Amino acid sequence: MRLEEETAAATASATRRESIWSVSERWKALYFPLFTALTIIGVGYVVWHGLTHRPEGDIHDATAAIILRLAPAIIAAAGVSVVTTELVRYATMLSDILREKVDKWIAKSRAEEREKANAKGRTEGRTEGRTEGHAERQNLWLDWNGRRLEAETKGEPFTEPPPSLD
Repeated sequence: MRLEEETAAATASATRRESIWSVSERWKALYFPLFTALTIIGVGYVVWHGLTHRPEGDIHDATAAIILRLAPAIIAAAGVSVVTTELVRYATMLSDILREKVDKWIAKSRAEEREKANAKGRTEGRTEGRTEGHAERQNLWLDWNGRRLEAETKGEPFTEPPPSLD
């Protein structure tokens, strides 16, 4: 029952989106740090490239070139972050499905083993019980017959009834 509740909660949280990039609430802890790191790296690279490879002219032209290159760098960082987050989400979903199937298979296998062991135990128990019961009855009859023969050799009357067959 707990797994069903967790699945329902995960489904509910998966439908709520956290950002303009359409990242589910559950995965924002992966998405936002990844997006931030990639944005910093992308902006750093664009600024470094813009300053070290700037065309001849004043700094205003270099600044304009940097600004024009920043938007694609940030969009690329967002795209890579979304794709990475979704790939991790799908891998997690597949591993959950696989884990659930393996758990069911293990539970079924263990139940079958328990049933076989119980059936074997019942069969052995019946056989063992019959053997013990037979031996006990045999001992009762042997003891009774021993007392009867002893009384007969002494010439005494023997009035003890034979053991019951119950």
